[in-house]
Amino acid sequence: MAFDNDEQQSEHFKNFYNSHKIKIFSALIVFLLAFFAYQYFISSNQSKAEEASQLFQDVLVSKMDNIDEIKLKVAKLQNEYNNSPYAARATIYYSKILVETGDYSAAANELIWASEENIESSIQSMANYLLGNLYLVQEKPDEALEVANKIITDGYIGLANDLKGDIYLAKDDKENAIKSYELALNYFGGQGELHKVIENKLNSISQ
Repeated sequence: MAFDNDEQQSEHFKNFYNSHKIKIFSALIVFLLAFFAYQYFISSNQSKAEEASQLFQDVLVSKMDNIDEIKLKVAKLQNEYNNSPYAARATIYYSKILVETGDYSAAANELIWASEENIESSIQSMANYLLGNLYLVQEKPDEALEVANKIITDGYIGLANDLKGDIYLAKDDKENAIKSYELALNYFGGQGELHKVIENKLNSISQ
């Protein structure tokens, strides 16, 4: 039944999130740092930049259950302020809310928008990283690998290789999974909780 499939998918997502929350949290830290850095963003059109910034902050402080209101504000940022640094960030934030409500298809569409070529490269990588994880939850490993291969920003290389390891493992390609996890471990240099998580994944393959 469709209801059973939806329930199983929801449970699968919860289990996946719990086992990957450290790396997802690490990516969100990068995202938030990028946001605060852009508080110093100076635009030749200061008024428009301030309007976009205010809209973005309105989205962040909106209550989670006001999803229709958030959707309208994000759409306005996409349509009227798409060249600002705030539109893609608001879109990624909105996609997170959609995932939490179980609307994975809508979340994927938002992340695809945030990964377009006119978006700054670091945000593209963030969007593709989250999109790859989302496709993996939906058991779409080929689509997940396609977007994972688009992640080229230095700050996301380690996370991208970890994601690829997960994808190859889902495809039962242990050889490439090991290679990807090893690349991720080399990137993180043997430090931090994320390194331990990846190391455990690598060790579990050979057991």
